[in-house]
Amino acid sequence: MELSNHTEIFLSLKTRSAAGRAEAIKNALAERGVAAHVCTAIDAGDKMTDLDILAFTTSQIVAVVEDDDNTSLTSIADQLFVGIEAKREKDSFVMLNERQPAEQDSDDSALGGATQKLKHLNARSSSAMIKHTDSTSFDPNVSPIASPKMYPPTIGLTETVENPKMKGVLDQETILACLDKLHSTQSPIHVSEYLSQLVASVSGDENLKQTIFTIDNIHNIVDLMQKYIESNVVQAVACFLFSVLGTDNQCRELIVRADGIASVIRAMTTHFQDEFVQAKGCAAVCVLSALLETNKTEACEQHATSTVLNALKTHIHSSQVLREGCAAICSLAIKHESKEFLINNDAIATIVSAMETHQSDASLQRDACLALCTLCSGNMHAKMQSAARGVIASALSAMQTHPNNCLVLQQACWLLGSLGINDDVKRYIDDEGGIHAIVTALNADKEDVDLQRKGISALTNIAARSDIFAATVLQAGGIVAAKAAMKMHSKNITVQDTVLRCFRNVSPVVGCKEILVSGNGIGVIVSTMETHMLVATIQENGCWLLKSLAAGNPVNQAAIANGGIKAVLCAIETHSYNEGVVGEACQCLCNTLCNTDCKCAFLAKRDALATLINAMQAHLGSAPLQAHACGALASMARIQSQSAQDITTTSSDKLMMKSSGDGLFVGAPNNVRSASQAIIRSMKMHSKSPIVQAKACWALCNLAATSPAVTDILASSGAIGCVLGAMHTHSNDASVQADGCGFLYNIGLHTKHRSMLKANKAIGAVQVAKESHPNNKTVQSRAADVTKLLLN
Repeated sequence: MELSNHTEIFLSLKTRSAAGRAEAIKNALAERGVAAHVCTAIDAGDKMTDLDILAFTTSQIVAVVEDDDNTSLTSIADQLFVGIEAKREKDSFVMLNERQPAEQDSDDSALGGATQKLKHLNARSSSAMIKHTDSTSFDPNVSPIASPKMYPPTIGLTETVENPKMKGVLDQETILACLDKLHSTQSPIHVSEYLSQLVASVSGDENLKQTIFTIDNIHNIVDLMQKYIESNVVQAVACFLFSVLGTDNQCRELIVRADGIASVIRAMTTHFQDEFVQAKGCAAVCVLSALLETNKTEACEQHATSTVLNALKTHIHSSQVLREGCAAICSLAIKHESKEFLINNDAIATIVSAMETHQSDASLQRDACLALCTLCSGNMHAKMQSAARGVIASALSAMQTHPNNCLVLQQACWLLGSLGINDDVKRYIDDEGGIHAIVTALNADKEDVDLQRKGISALTNIAARSDIFAATVLQAGGIVAAKAAMKMHSKNITVQDTVLRCFRNVSPVVGCKEILVSGNGIGVIVSTMETHMLVATIQENGCWLLKSLAAGNPVNQAAIANGGIKAVLCAIETHSYNEGVVGEACQCLCNTLCNTDCKCAFLAKRDALATLINAMQAHLGSAPLQAHACGALASMARIQSQSAQDITTTSSDKLMMKSSGDGLFVGAPNNVRSASQAIIRSMKMHSKSPIVQAKACWALCNLAATSPAVTDILASSGAIGCVLGAMHTHSNDASVQADGCGFLYNIGLHTKHRSMLKANKAIGAVQVAKESHPNNKTVQSRAADVTKLLLN
């Protein structure tokens, strides 16, 4: 569709079915030499096309066409033609009103007796045509039916720009000419027309913005806003232009340098009752205060926050103002001072009220949820917490009203997830059925990546630190939905990371692990780790889950050992300096390698020992990691044999192991030396840490059980002195005492080492262990075996 040289009449549709009548009127007007444009049929709340905006802003008369009337279309066209003729002759607009005085009915210049099929801007009257004055508001971005109070009038230009034919936009040469005319024009009507054409021409063309607009041009526009401050049209279109230009970083800087934000705020303050000025002013504030911290500071200094909030409160029935205002709040509230001001001045209640007033407006529901999410992010403000019930109710209402609108569902889930960080608010969400609503949203469109990510993130937050709400997530089908998302979006990093965090928060709930491992769940987790090996959070959470699934479960241990160990070792190698990843990986190895079905030959081939020791060296100062690594070494040593025997015939503790001779430790003295040195180094570095000492004693105990050759290396490495020192320092720790006695026993099984044990007063250390833990059966049994061994 092309736009004629200039559009004189803009035909808006009251309903979609009025399009046929509007086209007939347009054709009738064309026969009379009048250029008319029929607006594209759109749904309530949707934005007009750029072509419609341009036609709207350059038209002389706006008429709203209905379709339920028998009025002659020819008669309507005749009346519109007379109106244009009057405009051409008098260079001014007249207003049609169906209740004009009788003496005006025969006056063509007054156009009396207008048909009821043409409505005036004000819904409370029934004017047929509109004279635009500088106090009349308009909104070219909203379908007329979208606003409950008014329809958009014409922008009211007395003449059109002399320009060549165009298809909705101007070429660069014409735009430059348009900018030149801005310098010389003395008419606010012309100014608004030139600005309108600039808006239509530069929208979406970043290169054109940077090429054409200079600081001088921006200064000129700001000066014109100041000069024609009383003209709502100039202010509205200038704000509109700034909102379009501001999406480009370079232009945004120029506008800020030219004091553009102050001009926008001045326009909004002067025309606080004009919907279009408020809407486009909010849009300009949104883009001008975004991204650059210096802009935010200036915007706040120019009272942007209070002005935007006032716009929302004043125009609570204008969906366009509310949408743009919510977007501006999202930008402004990033700054702490602005957020505090908004919350303390009832911004939350205002947005909730807007959502209640415009429940059917999907775009508004989406933007309002996003604004509320921005306000409640971070620490829960007291006022936010007190308003949480209303916010939650509004979000859930939006989800129920728009169950198939992914954008609404995304932001509503995001909002509930932000609120769900607060433990007290979680109860409100659960009470209102929020958890089930989120799961329903996830199932509504499983292919929408953002919906899956935000919905699962919400479940993750709600389940965190609460077994009660985690159980509700599980019962509502949240884990099943998350597993489906994990499989469908296997290449998406954010989805995979979010799902793993959700699994981690819900896994402690009874029955969750069974759901996780069903359907090759372990294989899916391992595959995710392999696919996204470079993502540290995925590696850490993946290792955590495998660790949790392996704990005390031989079936899961075997499943993880079959492919999972490789992924865990790769995680350590890839993220060797990430303490979180290495720590969880070590614990996973510890829990998994308890299963003797895991082959040592594989670990030796993968150089698993070197990987682990290098990680220990990289994090020598971290006591928790050293403890986890020693635990992993203990499990590696344990699978050195396929069977074990008791310390004594009466003990159930399997300490002394038969060698399998596969090369991990047995027949590999360098490996033994490296492992023992790493363990002893850890014990010396963290001598005061009972957990490190306990895990280290356990690792040395299992190493000593592998073969006589290994015990020789351990005895000469100083391991005996370290273990006895740990038992002395941590006499009250049962784990240190039990594993210390186990190590002494395994070393003492070889006669040549008993003299060293006696020389180091091992019998005294064992006696102290017995006395310190009289009720611990393991300590008592192992201490008795060591005593018996050394006294023989």
